Amino acid sequence: MNIKKMSYMFSLSTVVAVSGLSVSENSQARGWGSDNNFFDHGFWWKKKFRRDELLKYRDGIIDFCEDAQQIVANTAIVSDNIYYPTWGDENSGFIASDAQPNQVNPNDPLTTTQFTRFANNVNPTIPLTTACKMKSWDAIQFYFGSSSASSGANCTTINKATYNVVSLSMRLKGDIPIYEEADIVFDNWNTYAGSQWSDSSPYTGPSQTAYVSQADGNIHIVGKELYVANDSDFPLKQKVGVDYCQLVSPEYMQAILSGRVTPPSCPDFPIYRNTEIPESPKPWNCVNF
Repeated sequence: MNIKKMSYMFSLSTVVAVSGLSVSENSQARGWGSDNNFFDHGFWWKKKFRRDELLKYRDGIIDFCEDAQQIVANTAIVSDNIYYPTWGDENSGFIASDAQPNQVNPNDPLTTTQFTRFANNVNPTIPLTTACKMKSWDAIQFYFGSSSASSGANCTTINKATYNVVSLSMRLKGDIPIYEEADIVFDNWNTYAGSQWSDSSPYTGPSQTAYVSQADGNIHIVGKELYVANDSDFPLKQKVGVDYCQLVSPEYMQAILSGRVTPPSCPDFPIYRNTEIPESPKPWNCVNF
């Protein structure tokens, strides 16, 4: 079992509490309080490389889903995070990837997969949405022991942790976020089929994770989630025991909180019902800035 040393920045298995997270004093030493450009020193991710053929990405944020996995499953186990440079489809790229282990590969190490969408989808300036395929808390318990994970978190938990870490980083540099946590609506967009989770029609790629609601005028931060229990009778056994999240990137969150960008004005995202026969994907006309 690969257990992360929890002193490198802060303990992701303990930082997420009911009202926020605690951060160690090591944060400033790692650059949060320095005068360096925010984007130059990554964010809460460690800089390390694996599977070079897949990690065609800026090194500062390749481990985002590794940390997201620890939060969503309340686990201290470190996943082997694999970055996919293309969104793909059911036969290729990120969409075809699977979190491990599963009933097809039960002896694999804990493995997450990741894809990040940038501003304008082609200009690598600000990462907007990071999609993570992770294992569910009950699957981690099944493969690694009953004390290795626990329930109680979801994609919104991760987005709230991102807000808190970004906000703290700004305050350490003397910058006051223009939005307090209470000013933001954190939504968990529940989906019940892979096609619902991966669809972002009329666009391709992960969905928008921040928008100004045309209904209430508030900024909404969206965590789009697909949870499939480990004991599900879903016939594709490599797809059970998973927790998929589309999440706001810390860089995008920082750009919003600093006032450098304003999320697009959009109608609220469509709601899916948990029906025996999954509903077809529903278009959401919400564009990136």
